Amino acid sequence: MDIETLIVKEATSLLIRRPDKFKHTVGQYLVSFADCEVSRTGRAAYFFIRYMDDLLDGDRRLPNDGQILPHIAAIRSQVETGDFTGEPEIMKLAAYSLDALQKKARPGDNPRQDFLDVIDIMVFDHQRLQDKQVLTTDQLAKYYQQTFAPVHNIMLIGLGSSLRASDIPDFSLCQGRVYSVEHLRADWKAGIINIPEEILKIAELTPQSTCEEITESSVVKIWAENELRESKTALLSVQTRFPLSEKLTCRIYNGLTKSMLKFIDRYPFNH
Repeated sequence: MDIETLIVKEATSLLIRRPDKFKHTVGQYLVSFADCEVSRTGRAAYFFIRYMDDLLDGDRRLPNDGQILPHIAAIRSQVETGDFTGEPEIMKLAAYSLDALQKKARPGDNPRQDFLDVIDIMVFDHQRLQDKQVLTTDQLAKYYQQTFAPVHNIMLIGLGSSLRASDIPDFSLCQGRVYSVEHLRADWKAGIINIPEEILKIAELTPQSTCEEITESSVVKIWAENELRESKTALLSVQTRFPLSEKLTCRIYNGLTKSMLKFIDRYPFNH
Protein backbone atom coordinates (compact mmCIF):
# COMPACT_ATOMS: atom_id res chain seq x y z
CA MET A 1 0.00 0.00 0.00
CA ASP A 2 1.47 3.37 -0.99
CA ILE A 3 1.84 6.24 1.49
CA GLU A 4 -1.10 8.33 0.33
CA THR A 5 -3.45 5.34 0.31
CA LEU A 6 -2.34 4.37 3.80
CA ILE A 7 -2.89 7.94 5.02
CA VAL A 8 -6.43 7.91 3.57
CA LYS A 9 -7.06 4.57 5.26
CA GLU A 10 -5.95 5.96 8.62
CA ALA A 11 -7.92 9.17 8.14
CA THR A 12 -11.08 7.22 7.34
CA SER A 13 -10.58 4.95 10.36
CA LEU A 14 -10.09 7.99 12.61
CA LEU A 15 -13.24 9.73 11.36
CA ILE A 16 -15.30 6.59 11.89
CA ARG A 17 -14.09 6.44 15.51
CA ARG A 18 -13.99 10.19 16.07
CA PRO A 19 -16.31 12.23 13.81
CA ASP A 20 -15.34 15.29 15.86
CA LYS A 21 -11.92 15.15 14.15
CA PHE A 22 -13.42 15.96 10.75
CA LYS A 23 -12.42 19.64 10.66
CA HIS A 24 -8.88 18.86 11.86
CA THR A 25 -8.44 16.09 9.29
CA VAL A 26 -9.74 18.22 6.42
CA GLY A 27 -7.47 21.05 7.55
CA GLN A 28 -4.43 18.83 7.09
CA TYR A 29 -5.43 18.12 3.50
CA LEU A 30 -6.05 21.81 2.81
CA VAL A 31 -2.35 22.46 3.46
CA SER A 32 -1.78 20.65 0.13
CA PHE A 33 -2.95 23.77 -1.69
CA ALA A 34 0.01 25.64 -0.22
CA ASP A 35 2.59 22.82 -0.31
CA CYS A 36 1.75 19.25 -1.27
CA GLU A 37 4.92 17.69 0.18
CA VAL A 38 4.64 19.56 3.49
CA SER A 39 1.05 18.34 3.76
CA ARG A 40 1.93 14.71 3.02
CA THR A 41 4.81 14.69 5.50
CA GLY A 42 2.63 16.29 8.18
CA ARG A 43 -0.20 13.84 7.62
CA ALA A 44 2.13 10.84 7.66
CA ALA A 45 3.68 11.96 10.96
CA TYR A 46 0.28 12.82 12.45
CA PHE A 47 -1.39 9.51 11.66
CA PHE A 48 1.64 7.54 12.84
CA ILE A 49 1.51 9.33 16.20
CA ARG A 50 -2.29 9.13 16.26
CA TYR A 51 -2.14 5.35 15.81
CA MET A 52 -0.10 4.92 18.99
CA ASP A 53 -2.06 7.53 20.94
CA ASP A 54 -5.38 5.85 20.16
CA LEU A 55 -4.02 2.44 21.18
CA LEU A 56 -2.73 3.78 24.49
CA ASP A 57 -5.96 5.71 25.14
CA GLY A 58 -8.10 2.66 24.47
CA ASP A 59 -9.74 4.22 21.38
CA ARG A 60 -8.29 1.51 19.18
CA ARG A 61 -7.60 -2.20 19.60
CA LEU A 62 -4.97 -4.53 18.23
CA PRO A 63 -6.03 -7.62 16.27
CA ASN A 64 -6.83 -10.55 18.56
CA ASP A 65 -6.68 -8.17 21.54
CA GLY A 66 -2.89 -8.12 21.46
CA GLN A 67 -0.90 -6.49 24.25
CA ILE A 68 -0.42 -2.79 23.62
CA LEU A 69 2.77 -1.91 25.53
CA PRO A 70 4.95 -4.61 23.90
CA HIS A 71 3.52 -3.50 20.54
CA ILE A 72 4.46 0.12 21.23
CA ALA A 73 7.90 -0.96 22.44
CA ALA A 74 8.49 -2.78 19.14
CA ILE A 75 7.45 0.33 17.22
CA ARG A 76 9.78 2.47 19.31
CA SER A 77 12.67 0.10 18.61
CA GLN A 78 12.19 0.50 14.86
CA VAL A 79 12.17 4.29 15.15
CA GLU A 80 15.27 4.27 17.37
CA THR A 81 17.32 1.95 15.15
CA GLY A 82 15.96 3.10 11.80
CA ASP A 83 15.45 -0.56 10.89
CA PHE A 84 11.92 -0.27 9.53
CA THR A 85 10.33 -3.62 8.70
CA GLY A 86 7.02 -2.33 7.38
CA GLU A 87 5.23 -4.25 10.12
CA PRO A 88 2.90 -3.11 11.47
CA GLU A 89 1.86 -1.29 8.32
CA ILE A 90 1.78 2.05 10.13
CA MET A 91 5.60 1.93 10.19
CA LYS A 92 5.56 2.93 6.52
CA LEU A 93 4.25 6.32 7.65
CA ALA A 94 6.93 6.53 10.33
CA ALA A 95 9.71 5.74 7.86
CA TYR A 96 8.37 8.15 5.24
CA SER A 97 7.87 11.11 7.57
CA LEU A 98 11.16 10.61 9.41
CA ASP A 99 13.09 10.47 6.13
CA ALA A 100 11.38 13.66 4.91
CA LEU A 101 12.05 15.46 8.20
CA GLN A 102 15.71 14.42 8.32
CA LYS A 103 16.20 15.89 4.84
CA LYS A 104 14.81 19.22 6.11
CA ALA A 105 16.59 19.16 9.47
CA ARG A 106 18.97 21.98 10.36
CA PRO A 107 22.06 21.65 12.59
CA GLY A 108 20.85 20.84 16.10
CA ASP A 109 17.61 19.22 14.94
CA ASN A 110 16.92 15.60 15.79
CA PRO A 111 13.53 14.50 14.42
CA ARG A 112 14.21 10.88 15.35
CA GLN A 113 14.60 11.88 19.00
CA ASP A 114 11.46 14.00 18.73
CA PHE A 115 9.51 10.93 17.64
CA LEU A 116 11.03 8.89 20.48
CA ASP A 117 10.14 11.64 22.98
CA VAL A 118 6.55 11.63 21.72
CA ILE A 119 6.31 7.87 22.17
CA ASP A 120 7.84 8.00 25.65
CA ILE A 121 5.49 10.69 26.95
CA MET A 122 2.46 8.84 25.53
CA VAL A 123 3.54 5.69 27.38
CA PHE A 124 4.05 7.76 30.54
CA ASP A 125 0.56 9.21 30.09
CA HIS A 126 -0.88 5.71 29.69
CA GLN A 127 0.76 4.57 32.92
CA ARG A 128 -0.27 7.77 34.70
CA LEU A 129 -3.86 7.08 33.72
CA GLN A 130 -3.73 3.53 35.05
CA ASP A 131 -2.46 4.75 38.42
CA LYS A 132 -4.53 7.97 38.55
CA GLN A 133 -1.24 9.69 39.30
CA VAL A 134 -1.39 13.23 40.67
CA LEU A 135 1.30 15.74 39.65
CA THR A 136 2.38 19.00 41.25
CA THR A 137 2.13 22.32 39.43
CA ASP A 138 5.81 22.15 38.45
CA GLN A 139 5.50 18.53 37.34
CA LEU A 140 2.47 19.36 35.20
CA ALA A 141 4.33 22.23 33.54
CA LYS A 142 7.19 19.86 32.69
CA TYR A 143 4.71 17.24 31.49
CA TYR A 144 3.03 19.76 29.16
CA GLN A 145 6.39 20.70 27.67
CA GLN A 146 7.34 17.06 27.19
CA THR A 147 3.97 16.36 25.58
CA PHE A 148 3.80 19.18 23.07
CA ALA A 149 7.37 20.40 22.44
CA PRO A 150 8.52 17.39 20.35
CA VAL A 151 5.31 17.58 18.32
CA HIS A 152 6.01 21.24 17.59
CA ASN A 153 9.57 20.42 16.56
CA ILE A 154 8.22 17.85 14.10
CA MET A 155 5.70 20.36 12.75
CA LEU A 156 8.16 23.23 12.48
CA ILE A 157 10.86 21.14 10.80
CA GLY A 158 8.28 19.86 8.34
CA LEU A 159 7.11 23.40 7.61
CA GLY A 160 10.67 24.53 6.96
CA SER A 161 10.30 27.11 9.73
CA SER A 162 13.19 28.98 11.33
CA LEU A 163 11.51 28.44 14.71
CA ARG A 164 11.64 25.44 17.02
CA ALA A 165 9.70 24.53 20.15
CA SER A 166 12.41 26.09 22.31
CA ASP A 167 11.69 29.45 20.65
CA ILE A 168 8.03 29.32 21.70
CA PRO A 169 7.98 27.38 25.02
CA ASP A 170 4.89 29.30 26.14
CA PHE A 171 2.90 27.69 23.35
CA SER A 172 3.38 24.13 24.65
CA LEU A 173 2.60 25.23 28.20
CA CYS A 174 -0.55 27.06 27.09
CA GLN A 175 -1.77 24.06 25.13
CA GLY A 176 -1.43 21.87 28.19
CA ARG A 177 -3.18 24.35 30.46
CA VAL A 178 -6.01 25.23 28.09
CA TYR A 179 -6.71 21.65 27.00
CA SER A 180 -6.65 20.49 30.63
CA VAL A 181 -9.45 22.93 31.47
CA GLU A 182 -11.34 22.27 28.23
CA HIS A 183 -11.35 18.50 28.74
CA LEU A 184 -11.52 18.52 32.53
CA ARG A 185 -14.71 16.46 32.85
CA ALA A 186 -13.82 13.86 30.23
CA ASP A 187 -10.25 13.51 31.50
CA TRP A 188 -11.32 13.13 35.12
CA LYS A 189 -13.84 10.44 34.21
CA ALA A 190 -11.12 8.60 32.28
CA GLY A 191 -8.70 8.83 35.22
CA ILE A 192 -6.44 11.53 33.77
CA ILE A 193 -5.72 14.05 36.52
CA ASN A 194 -4.46 17.41 35.29
CA ILE A 195 -5.39 19.42 38.36
CA PRO A 196 -2.24 20.12 40.42
CA GLU A 197 -1.74 18.27 43.68
CA GLU A 198 -1.62 21.58 45.57
CA ILE A 199 -5.06 22.60 44.26
CA LEU A 200 -6.63 19.25 45.12
CA LYS A 201 -5.31 19.51 48.68
CA ILE A 202 -6.72 23.02 49.16
CA ALA A 203 -10.05 21.87 47.73
CA GLU A 204 -9.96 18.74 49.94
CA LEU A 205 -10.38 16.53 46.89
CA THR A 206 -8.70 13.25 45.93
CA PRO A 207 -8.36 11.11 42.78
CA GLN A 208 -11.40 9.22 44.09
CA SER A 209 -13.58 12.36 44.12
CA THR A 210 -16.48 12.35 41.69
CA CYS A 211 -16.52 14.44 38.53
CA GLU A 212 -19.36 16.51 40.01
CA GLU A 213 -17.31 17.25 43.13
CA ILE A 214 -14.45 18.42 40.95
CA THR A 215 -16.45 20.65 38.63
CA GLU A 216 -18.51 22.17 41.44
CA SER A 217 -15.49 23.02 43.61
CA SER A 218 -14.97 26.78 43.92
CA VAL A 219 -11.24 26.19 44.36
CA VAL A 220 -11.05 24.26 41.09
CA LYS A 221 -13.09 26.93 39.32
CA ILE A 222 -10.71 29.67 40.47
CA TRP A 223 -7.72 27.55 39.41
CA ALA A 224 -9.26 26.99 35.96
CA GLU A 225 -9.98 30.69 35.50
CA ASN A 226 -6.42 31.59 36.45
CA GLU A 227 -5.02 28.97 34.04
CA LEU A 228 -7.01 30.47 31.18
CA ARG A 229 -6.32 34.12 32.01
CA GLU A 230 -2.59 33.53 32.16
CA SER A 231 -2.69 31.41 29.01
CA LYS A 232 -4.54 34.12 27.07
CA THR A 233 -1.88 36.69 27.95
CA ALA A 234 0.88 34.29 26.91
CA LEU A 235 -0.84 33.30 23.65
CA LEU A 236 -1.32 36.90 22.58
CA SER A 237 2.37 37.47 23.20
CA VAL A 238 3.59 34.35 21.40
CA GLN A 239 1.60 35.29 18.28
CA THR A 240 4.08 38.08 17.65
CA ARG A 241 7.04 35.69 17.47
CA PHE A 242 6.16 34.02 14.17
CA PRO A 243 8.02 35.53 11.21
CA LEU A 244 5.52 37.09 8.80
CA SER A 245 7.61 35.77 5.92
CA GLU A 246 6.66 32.21 6.94
CA LYS A 247 3.09 32.40 5.71
CA LEU A 248 2.17 28.74 6.12
CA THR A 249 3.67 28.54 9.62
CA CYS A 250 1.80 31.70 10.63
CA ARG A 251 -1.46 30.37 9.18
CA ILE A 252 -1.25 27.05 11.02
CA TYR A 253 -0.18 28.51 14.36
CA ASN A 254 -2.67 31.34 14.15
CA GLY A 255 -5.33 28.69 13.66
CA LEU A 256 -4.20 26.79 16.74
CA THR A 257 -4.02 30.01 18.74
CA LYS A 258 -7.44 31.25 17.66
CA SER A 259 -9.01 27.93 18.62
CA MET A 260 -7.61 28.18 22.16
CA LEU A 261 -8.52 31.86 22.48
CA LYS A 262 -12.06 31.10 21.30
CA PHE A 263 -12.46 28.53 24.09
CA ILE A 264 -11.00 30.92 26.67
CA ASP A 265 -13.37 33.71 25.61
CA ARG A 266 -16.36 31.37 25.84
CA TYR A 267 -15.43 30.13 29.30
CA PRO A 268 -18.01 30.87 32.06
CA PHE A 269 -15.90 33.46 33.88
CA ASN A 270 -16.47 35.82 30.95
CA HIS A 271 -20.25 35.67 31.25
